[in-house]
Amino acid sequence: MTTTEWIVSVISAGTGLFAVWLAWKHQIPMTSMLFTVWLIALLAFSLTLPAIPVPPFTAGGQLGLGILIGTGLWLLGACFSAVALLLSLVAPAAAFFLAPLGPLPILYGILISTALVWFYLGQQWRALPALALVQFAFCAALGLVYETTAPAGILPETWRLGPLWVALAGALAFAIGTGLRSQNIPWLGRHLITSGILLGGAVAVSLLSGFKDFWTLTLAALVSSTLVGLVPSARWALLVWIGLFGLVFSTEQGYGTALIALVVSLYTVVMDDPADLSERGDAALGGATLLTLTALFRLFVEHYPLRDPRADLYTHYTLIGFLLAVVGLVNLLQWWQGEAAPGLGRTVLVGFWAAGAPIALAAIWGTRAAAGWMGGSLALALVTFLLPNVLTGILPLVFCGMATALPLVILVEPLSDAPRADRIGVLLVVGGSLALSLLVDFIIRRVAAQRSDLAPPGPPN
Repeated sequence: MTTTEWIVSVISAGTGLFAVWLAWKHQIPMTSMLFTVWLIALLAFSLTLPAIPVPPFTAGGQLGLGILIGTGLWLLGACFSAVALLLSLVAPAAAFFLAPLGPLPILYGILISTALVWFYLGQQWRALPALALVQFAFCAALGLVYETTAPAGILPETWRLGPLWVALAGALAFAIGTGLRSQNIPWLGRHLITSGILLGGAVAVSLLSGFKDFWTLTLAALVSSTLVGLVPSARWALLVWIGLFGLVFSTEQGYGTALIALVVSLYTVVMDDPADLSERGDAALGGATLLTLTALFRLFVEHYPLRDPRADLYTHYTLIGFLLAVVGLVNLLQWWQGEAAPGLGRTVLVGFWAAGAPIALAAIWGTRAAAGWMGGSLALALVTFLLPNVLTGILPLVFCGMATALPLVILVEPLSDAPRADRIGVLLVVGGSLALSLLVDFIIRRVAAQRSDLAPPGPPN
């Protein structure tokens, strides 16, 4: 890595450790999880330092650099929740300025750090899902800027600044919205002010970047959020969001989808109110989830041009990936939330398989199977909002696979073209690893049960 990147890496690692120390000093309940996330990020960074394989580990471990940047800022946000949104916007912007000619490896590292933090801290940090979606959408928008070509007549340098301008409008809306919430402004008033700021930002982006359709798409998104807010039902809201999804899906090869995902995610964070007991929060979160997952999928398709036959569901490898995502993620969720307390050991194992499953599919059956996994993950994420009491907690698992597939499929995809015997060998390794994981989990539970039996009884009542 360059000297600047090494300095940023050290600062980011130090920031994360400082946040862990602050949490320990102030006795924040999730201190142990903060430390675990910091250790995993440091390990992931060290694994990306070798020059081989290439890419995405060159130039000089930029994937790991992104993981450290994202983790450091997220852990700091956990200690200073009032500025968590602003910190979540800093990481993708830092990638843009550190590598203006090609920030994708750093952005992919930030995606992994966001999934890591969401997986380990999501149950203890109520606002984290909406904040994480902002960062996922921001990274997808910046990534698609570099994966797509600027329309004729628009300078690439101007085109690439669009997501940053949207983020600035979101930061302004957050600052004003926080003040309005403290004054007990009703939902409709806050909604109109927030929507006005975001629409004004969209008009500015349209004028500055030349992306003339963006302000009309943003207006459609804010009209959708109005309908969802007036009839706050997460189930019916999905129909509205799917309509918006159909409108923006093909805009500029997914770039429009990513920008609208960023707008809706920012709106969700700004309008989030712990005192509001209605379903408005979940209804808005459903739209942000749908659009952000779609944007990540478009980034995947642009980064990995699917060879013929493409990833259609009538291609059985894609269908296998789709079905395994639905069945596998539900089983992982049940394993994670079993009768016994999950504990750190089981949490690590579940996180490993949630992140590694699409990579394993790509190694055995190619990119089409990984794309099928993404499609199944998206479908399962929507079911989460239809059956909230059945699949509570599945979104972190969904986004873990999305985050790792983007940078790592390229490392294993050549294995799918190997002879059949070699691919069967890979399948046996994956199956053996799963069996070993179950054995380790069994041993951990037995040891914990024995310690519980040997513990002295508590004092009598």
